[in-house]
Amino acid sequence: MNNTFLTYYQLLDVEPNATTEEIILAYKIKAKLYHPDKNSGHHTANKLFQLINQAKTVLTNPKTRLEYDYSIGIKKKPQAPPKEKVIYIKDDEGFTTKELLTIGALGFATGFLISKAFTNAKRKG
Repeated sequence: MNNTFLTYYQLLDVEPNATTEEIILAYKIKAKLYHPDKNSGHHTANKLFQLINQAKTVLTNPKTRLEYDYSIGIKKKPQAPPKEKVIYIKDDEGFTTKELLTIGALGFATGFLISKAFTNAKRKG
């Protein structure tokens, strides 16, 4: 891995393809080394212990590990499937959905124009 940040894998000193058992074993070794009871008052050891706990939590859960691998670039996120295409289905009369929508829109527009004409005629008359 060629990066400028410390990954959870590097923190636990395991490879990205490590099994869950290997991760837990590495966690136990690191946790003993940096446990707050063994390093009382040492701020860096306490912070490392917290990070080691986070690493174990993320890497031992398959879903969070996969998302973590995507986020640090170990794995590429699969492309989203292409959007579904609109399918127009003919009804019993032989009209497609698109044609029916067009007829409906024309009917709406015609009704709107006629109502405007009647409204204007009432005002004038």
